[in-house]
Amino acid sequence: MPSLDDDLFHALADPTRRRILDLLAERGPLTVGELASNFPDLVPSGISKHLMGLRAAGLVRAVRKGRQRLYEIDGEALSAAVAPWLRRYEPYWSRALARLRDLSEGRQPSPGRDHGAPAPRGCAARTNRSAPSAAVVPVLTYPDVGRAVQWLTEAFGFLERVRVGENHRAQLRFGDGDLIVADVSGDRRPPRPGEVTTSVMVRVPDARAHCERARAHGARILMEPRDMPYGERQYNAEDPFGHIWTFTETIFDAAPEDWGGETISD
Repeated sequence: MPSLDDDLFHALADPTRRRILDLLAERGPLTVGELASNFPDLVPSGISKHLMGLRAAGLVRAVRKGRQRLYEIDGEALSAAVAPWLRRYEPYWSRALARLRDLSEGRQPSPGRDHGAPAPRGCAARTNRSAPSAAVVPVLTYPDVGRAVQWLTEAFGFLERVRVGENHRAQLRFGDGDLIVADVSGDRRPPRPGEVTTSVMVRVPDARAHCERARAHGARILMEPRDMPYGERQYNAEDPFGHIWTFTETIFDAAPEDWGGETISD
């Protein structure tokens, strides 16, 4: 699988190659001749040269259909190449979508709050660039803040937002949620082996893919992705520092009464 590097950006920088991708996306697999008919200023050999560049970047692949050689978008390779880069910016568009959702439901997003949810009672809707914007923010203690931040961003996809001191504290963001990574100080200690007093749940778009990413970075998977009766697909993992995490993906909307719960308030 290709990685997102200068070659990929170079391939996408050419307007002719972008147009070729658009045509393949709109019409499906096409021959060189069919593609060339859309470019009156180019001969088929010129189209072939552009296709070679797109294939080298992992964006397009060639397939055989009888005697014809067709070209189509390589969706799997494209996703593998682009997804890691896009994931860095996911928190930004997820906050924008949350604000759009609130507006569509007739709720006015609170000023200064990234996720647009109405401020809870007693929570001032003021902006402060030095503080997380979420209403509830877990604070997890790690023996090495720098190493923890590096691992959490690479393995789980968090985005570091604020760093305090060389190895004292950091604010991380995931979607519309926040997390504080704190150092060992006073009575504040990281988890001890064999004890679980807290865990953090994080919502992700694809639990299975996220699980494989975490596994590849050394997370200990405590429970493989499992479909739950309450409409969530979840897996549990332990990070290298002993904290327990649950990652959850919504697969259908379930009423609490359908699986043994009880709705108290909406």
